[in-house]
Amino acid sequence: MHIERSLPLVAILSLLSTLAAGAQVAGEGISTADRSRYLSLLFPVPAGDVLNPNAQRNTPNVKLALRLGGIRASYTNDRYLDNTPLDVGRVEGESSIYTSASSFGWCAGLEMEFPINTGVSWTVEGRYERIGFGGDGPVTQPCGHPGDSGALGVAVHSFDATIDFARLTGGIRLSFPDFYVGAGLGVGIPLASRLVRVRTFPNGDCVFPGTTSSRLEEDGEIPGLAPYHATLRFSVGANYRLTRRLRFSPELAFEYGTTDLNKSPESDLGFLTLVAALRYDLPW
Repeated sequence: MHIERSLPLVAILSLLSTLAAGAQVAGEGISTADRSRYLSLLFPVPAGDVLNPNAQRNTPNVKLALRLGGIRASYTNDRYLDNTPLDVGRVEGESSIYTSASSFGWCAGLEMEFPINTGVSWTVEGRYERIGFGGDGPVTQPCGHPGDSGALGVAVHSFDATIDFARLTGGIRLSFPDFYVGAGLGVGIPLASRLVRVRTFPNGDCVFPGTTSSRLEEDGEIPGLAPYHATLRFSVGANYRLTRRLRFSPELAFEYGTTDLNKSPESDLGFLTLVAALRYDLPW
């Protein structure tokens, strides 16, 4: 028992003797580089610190980046986008189509990076993005045909939605020798939207009530689109130096929507973004 309790004391004494030896060596006139190397062994520091100049990848210059990439958007909603012209009579199954939907889009923008030191930077990005999502599935609804206008039939319902955003994102970035990680907040202002909905009786043995057609289509805007869409962003990217001032950085970011997309209080939109960025060190 006495030996077990003395182990922490032995460890502390050993550490103190090591530090004392280091101080003695440092006082014997060793070079600054050797002293930094010795201290970095005793106290490991994050890459990019001044004690590791050979590992630095983030220069103190302000940087301008051109960013272009693709987006995989994911939309969820407990209340579907209800444009009423297609919703006539007894319609069942449509809401499940809008519970989960996804599709692809793209984005392009400019980013400014303001280093605090060689490891930490503030970032501000402005970009234009086109977000897309859609889905399809069966719905049960009245089937109109001669002699039996009250029957029910199974139709195929599909929708495709796109939204154009102007988005501003600010955040913080931690730089390491070969990669970086970041986090931030963004807000997007919708510039335009489109919602295309199509419903079809596949066999052609039914027509929609009040029509002579087995296919209906709506083409309009997303109803009740919110005036802004806020997001929480997390990102990770790699650094490849092309020239002394120019770097290439592929980056993967996840943006989680923190506000409702449209008038439904249960509508959420999040997306994964894969971006290729050319980052240039400005001469100031």
